[in-house]
Amino acid sequence: MNAASQNIREYFALVEINNILAQENSVLYKKLEQHQQAIQLLQLNKIADSTLFDRFDFVSAKVVNNSTKYYKNFITINKGSDAGLEPERR
Repeated sequence: MNAASQNIREYFALVEINNILAQENSVLYKKLEQHQQAIQLLQLNKIADSTLFDRFDFVSAKVVNNSTKYYKNFITINKGSDAGLEPERR
């Protein structure tokens, strides 16, 4: 019986582990984007402007609603202004 309860505890711990990994992925994606931009600037032989490196901010979020049948589709995520996000429509 101890093994079964241990397995259940480990299973529910995976949710927290998944959240941690998603946050780490956000940080890594931002660093990757900055690195790729720096390479492009160096290839163009231009001086790097720090504002170019901070154009994107990656935040871990879950899609809670979306559409796929319209010309202009949408997604709704579970993060908002508390996480520093603002709507941007194009």
